[in-house]
Amino acid sequence: MARVCWLLASLVLLALLPSLALGSNDLTSQGLKHLKHVHSHNAQALHAKHRAAFHQLEGEEPADDDKEKEEEEKEEKQWWEEDDEEGLSNLTLVMFVLGFVVMAVAAVFFLVMAFRYDGETDSRAHGPMFYYIVFFVTSISALTYYSMWTETAVWHIKEADETRTIFPARYLDWIVTSPLMLAAVSLFGNAPTSSLVGVIGSDLLFISSLYVGGVESTAHKYFWWGVAIVFFVIMVYFMFLELSKADMGRVSEYDADSLRMLTYFIVIPWALFPLFWLFGQEGTAASSLPVQVAFTTLADLTAKLAFGLILVFRSPSDGRATYMSPGPTYMSSGGRGNVTSSAFV
Repeated sequence: MARVCWLLASLVLLALLPSLALGSNDLTSQGLKHLKHVHSHNAQALHAKHRAAFHQLEGEEPADDDKEKEEEEKEEKQWWEEDDEEGLSNLTLVMFVLGFVVMAVAAVFFLVMAFRYDGETDSRAHGPMFYYIVFFVTSISALTYYSMWTETAVWHIKEADETRTIFPARYLDWIVTSPLMLAAVSLFGNAPTSSLVGVIGSDLLFISSLYVGGVESTAHKYFWWGVAIVFFVIMVYFMFLELSKADMGRVSEYDADSLRMLTYFIVIPWALFPLFWLFGQEGTAASSLPVQVAFTTLADLTAKLAFGLILVFRSPSDGRATYMSPGPTYMSSGGRGNVTSSAFV
């Protein structure tokens, strides 16, 4: 079985190699264009300096075009600030490539872990379901970053005196992956169905409001931002409510510790998204697009990778030896078939 898993992983990586090669060629060609541009610009600047020196020797003022070229030289952009045909900087594309590669590798890893699951030695009632949830989350994110890298879905919203760049694929990613993550956390903590519906419903309205406000070009977008904040607070309330119930004995101490880490690694990065929205292209545009993309990508990767690793490696069965106290043991009434001691009842 292990050979089959590694064979599938190798096939997936081989399938990704052409895309990575094309992407590297694209970045390389952009780098060569930049070098040619820099060489041409330096030659023009040197020529302008010679002409200015000649004018000074002759007692004449430099021509206006020479002054403009000198001002352009001062405003020369760095390589990460250079824009392509769609107006995206190299730094923006690099962050999308980073997101795609990290999420693709993580997806392959979690899929191999799911295939290697042994139901005879692992007594978890849900089996490898958590592995598959994490696999789908990372796979969807990898495809999203690939679509943004290749600029499949890039919207340029023109307003009076500026153009805002929006990536609708990111919102599609969040509206699919975030409910999967919240469902996994709720199952991990034995949350009731009513809490599951409340937290997922609030999350969907939170993401949807951010999207509607992002594509809105009037002052009404800040209304939608406020609505998103309200539903985010409701979602966080549900999550911490279930965490408090888990701490009071709904699950074992080991599961409660794991659930606490899952909750914090979801809430803290997600709390940054409305701030990136407000100061980014969707809101006031106080921050540049590359900076917004860089911070949003890092927060997104942190949340999903931490979520996946905690969910997979801190399984309930792994914590029995750590939290088991001497004494008679029996099956817990609400805990995925985990063997618990009387200390937790």
